[in-house]
Amino acid sequence: ALVFAGGYAFGIPVALGLVLQRLRSRAGSLAGWQLRWAFLVGKYRDAYFWFEVLVLVRGLGIVLALTVFGSPLGRAYGGYLVICVALGHLLVAQPYRLLMHNIVAQLCLGACAMLLLAVTVSETLARVCLYGSIVVVMGAVLCGVAYDVVEARRARVVLAKHFDDGVELAEVGVAGVGDPTTFEFGLR
Repeated sequence: ALVFAGGYAFGIPVALGLVLQRLRSRAGSLAGWQLRWAFLVGKYRDAYFWFEVLVLVRGLGIVLALTVFGSPLGRAYGGYLVICVALGHLLVAQPYRLLMHNIVAQLCLGACAMLLLAVTVSETLARVCLYGSIVVVMGAVLCGVAYDVVEARRARVVLAKHFDDGVELAEVGVAGVGDPTTFEFGLR
């Protein structure tokens, strides 16, 4: 069972990374590759097409921290360490194409780090931080979704206007600001 669990936990991120790398190297054009695999890579900047693998590794790190350490305090510190490393990388790399997505991810990881650190201080602080974390994460996710809906509607209106004017898709730059290789739909 441990062999299969290890194969699953380590195999999926490694396999996804290898598949993404192989598919990208075989692709004729970057834009075509991004369109075909947009559900995996479309939200990340070109240099961070592999970031989904890092998200899987982060999850693996948290699971390992919660299972490897014996004491509750050790588990909290282990999870906190994994979250802080992930948050630090996220702050430096800014892997998402849209600033709002980077902010949402930072708020969610920050709230999780705050909760794990609070668990190490006191039960009362942990409860307060639990409720605060839930509010922060839900608020960030809901704001992010609302932002995406507003931007998608705005892009649809702009595209409809251009099509009514007889403008070709290539002239508008459907996928971004005149650059068809990006997926920033907020035609600025």
